[in-house]
Amino acid sequence: MDLNDFWQENKKWILSCVAGLIVFLIAKSVVHSSYVLPVLAKYRSARADYSKIKAEDRYLDKHLKDAKTDREALRSRLATLRDALHFELADRFDLNGKGDAELHLATVYAGVRGGVFKKTDDEDVEFLEKAFTWSPETEPDKIQRRLIGVSLVEHVVTQLLSAHRTVTKDDYSAMGLRSILDFKMDRTQRSSRRRSGRRDRGVQAVDLVSEVSVAFKFEADNATIHHFLENCRVARPRVTLGAFKVVPGRRPGDPLLVTGDIRALSVKPLPSEEAGT
Repeated sequence: MDLNDFWQENKKWILSCVAGLIVFLIAKSVVHSSYVLPVLAKYRSARADYSKIKAEDRYLDKHLKDAKTDREALRSRLATLRDALHFELADRFDLNGKGDAELHLATVYAGVRGGVFKKTDDEDVEFLEKAFTWSPETEPDKIQRRLIGVSLVEHVVTQLLSAHRTVTKDDYSAMGLRSILDFKMDRTQRSSRRRSGRRDRGVQAVDLVSEVSVAFKFEADNATIHHFLENCRVARPRVTLGAFKVVPGRRPGDPLLVTGDIRALSVKPLPSEEAGT
């Protein structure tokens, strides 16, 4: 049987197969373009997004690790700074847990004031009454700062009398500390950030350090001044001296007039990550 005979005998079947094949190819093309291609596009897009997210995760992981390393380094430096400068406040000057704040301030102030006047009187050092006569406070924050200021006055008087005794114990003719003329507390709030309304930037360096300053004025000889400065350097709690000025007396033999300020720095630990920082 030749091809012509085969064609003649099977023409309808062959045409049906060809038509079916054409319909199949058309349907396949429609399905591929309508369903397969969009699915493949979404799959490729999902894979691209996944790769991007993985890359970002690696980037974030690296920077998170670096941030934690930097935080630990900062914590270590802050601990060193705290050890060198932090003013450890005695419990009686800490308002926490003391009940009525105004009553506690009045009690502590009266006790310290009476104590330092008695000590200077015992050493025959003049201490002007008006030099340490401070008005009361009513707000808790200001009361706490006032208590720190009172502790600074006690600290200064202690170091001055120690210097006085060092100078005069072996030389009764030495002048030593002649008089304490003034203590004045700086009422300026030197803590945290200024009230600018921007409170959402996390912990800043200024949030970790606060300062209370008390200005002083006294008269003494050169040796007593020298020992006072040394006492302030090594004594505890730690204090820092700000401005410090020595003015000679008008006549030979007159005491030197000293003015300056002493500061208590409070260095807070870095807040923990659990606190939301």
